Amino acid sequence: MRRLLSIILLILVTSLTFAAQSFQSVRQEQADEAEGRALVEGFYGEPWSQDFRLSMVDLAARSGFKEYVYAAKNDPYVGGEDWFMPYPEGLARQMKELMAACEEAGLRFTWCVRPDKDYSWSEADYTLLLGKFEMMHYMGVRSFGIFMDDMPGGERRKRELVSRVNSDFMAKKRIGSLLISIDGDYAPEGEGEVVRLGMYEDLDLAAQEMVPDAKDAFVRFVRNSKVWAQRFSETEADTPALIAAEGYDKAEYDALMEFFVQMEAVPVEMSKASNKALYDEMKPWFEEFGKLGTRCRKVLECMALYAEGDIPGFWSTYASNLMSEAERASYEEYPSGTERLQPFYERMMDSLADAFDMDDEARVEYTHVEGDGVDTYIAPAGTSLCHLIMNNPDGQEVIVRLSDKSGKYTAEFLVRSSYFRFDMKGNAVKVEVIGDVPVFDTVFVK
Repeated sequence: MRRLLSIILLILVTSLTFAAQSFQSVRQEQADEAEGRALVEGFYGEPWSQDFRLSMVDLAARSGFKEYVYAAKNDPYVGGEDWFMPYPEGLARQMKELMAACEEAGLRFTWCVRPDKDYSWSEADYTLLLGKFEMMHYMGVRSFGIFMDDMPGGERRKRELVSRVNSDFMAKKRIGSLLISIDGDYAPEGEGEVVRLGMYEDLDLAAQEMVPDAKDAFVRFVRNSKVWAQRFSETEADTPALIAAEGYDKAEYDALMEFFVQMEAVPVEMSKASNKALYDEMKPWFEEFGKLGTRCRKVLECMALYAEGDIPGFWSTYASNLMSEAERASYEEYPSGTERLQPFYERMMDSLADAFDMDDEARVEYTHVEGDGVDTYIAPAGTSLCHLIMNNPDGQEVIVRLSDKSGKYTAEFLVRSSYFRFDMKGNAVKVEVIGDVPVFDTVFVK
C-alpha cells in the first residue's frame, strides 16, 4: 500500500524551483520559464531501465512537463561511495542518449549529484564535486543540481556550498544557477503503468489514453476513491443522492441501485481492458471497489426486504453483508469510497439493525455462555419465541437443541440458513447452537 500511495501522490512539482521549507532555489534568472512541471527520477530502489526512462521522457513532453531531473538515488555515480567517479562507457552512452531524447522532446535535462553521507565538507571533497560537474559538462550536461535531503551538515553549510558552486563552476560555464533541493516530490520506485498514470493531470485524458476500452469504469473508480481522486484534483462526488432507510423515493432507490451495480462491474470491466499491465498493478484496488459496490447493493436489498416484511430474507441478506475482520483489513489496505460510500454502508447497516430491535419490544434478556463449537443461551421461563440470526451465507449445517430447566431435551432443529425463527417448545429455557457458524444475535420474545 505504501508503494501505491507514494505512486499516486507522485511526481508533480508545480514549479521548476525545487525549493523546500526555508531553502530557496537560486535560479532567479529562469523564473519566467519555471512555470511548468518537472519529472524527478529520484527514488531509492532499482533505477528505471533505459527503455522505460525514454518512454517517460516522451510521455512527460506530451503531458506538458518542462524538465527531466535525473537524481536516481541508487545510481552509484550520483550518490554513494562512487559519486565523484566518471560514468563507465556503457552508462555514459545511456546518459547521452537520455540527454538527446530530452532535447528532442523539448525538455531541459538536469543532472544532479547527491553525495549524501559520503560528503565530508572538506576541500578535497569540494574539489571532487567540481570535478564531477566538469565530467558531466564534458558529456554535454548544461543544467546541474545538488540534492541535499540526505546530506549531513546544517543549512548554513549547504547555503555556502551552493554559493561556491555557483561562483566557481556555474558562473564560469555561463549556464545559469544551480538547482538545489532539500525536500521535494520524486518519481516513485519501480516501473509500470501506474507510474505513467501519475504523469496526467486530467482524469478523462488519462482514461482515454490508457484505458480507452474501459474508460467509464476507470473514471467511475477514480472519482469514488479519494486516494486516487486527489491525484486528479477530483472529489468523491460522482454518486447519485444517498437515501435513508425510510421515506426514500423509488426513483432515487433505482438510480442508486444502478450505480452500485455499475460499481460491482468495475473489476470485470477493467480485467477485459486492453491495458492488462494497468489492471494487474491496480487489481486489488478495483476488486475492493467492486466489493464495496456489492455491500452497498445488499444494503438496498435489505431495505426492500424489510419493507416487504420478509424477515428471513432480510436477515439472511443482512448477515451475509457483515464485514469480517479479514475483509476490513483488505478494504483498509486498498480503500475506496471513504468519504461517502463506505460510511453509507456502515450507517445503513446500523440503522437496519436498530430498526429490527425497535420492532421487538417484547424481547427479553438472556444469559450467553460461549463454548468450543457450542453457544448456549439461557432464557427466562415463559419465553415463547426465538429469532436466531447467524452469518451463514454458505449454508453450513447448524444444530439447534432445546431443553427445559430440568435439562430434558424438548426439540432439535437442523438449520442451514442465516435466520431461523422457532417456538420454545416444551417450556424450553435453554438453547444450544452447535456448529462452526458465527451467531450475530439471538432475540428471545415473551
